[in-house]
Amino acid sequence: MTFSRTTITLEYLDTVVQTLAAFCRSLEREFSVAFQTNVYLTPARAQGAKYHYDSHDVFVLQIAGSKYWTIYGTPVELPLRGQDFDPSEHERGQPTLDFELEAEISLTFHGSSSMTLVPVNRHRFTLR
Repeated sequence: MTFSRTTITLEYLDTVVQTLAAFCRSLEREFSVAFQTNVYLTPARAQGAKYHYDSHDVFVLQIAGSKYWTIYGTPVELPLRGQDFDPSEHERGQPTLDFELEAEISLTFHGSSSMTLVPVNRHRFTLR
């Protein structure tokens, strides 16, 4: 199979895959917050997402391959839902953390942290 340089994104996969639904509901009971499953499949040497931040907390589980992350400061302290990153308003700032996330490793960070994902020479499958 040949991949282009495009990430395949499957959002809200927990609404159609029963095991992911059960996993999310068990996390919701444990942490008292809503969980959803998004899946990203990114080919080797392709960037998965542009510089951005999320308006929600994120739990990442790297299923296969690896992904290089750069985490930056907080351009918007506790952004509200719908308060998306706008490059004309928000500066990237200096990196606060750089690392490669390997398969079978998880990552949790607050949604107001901004990030960029840089290609690694392997296919990546990320459950987020």
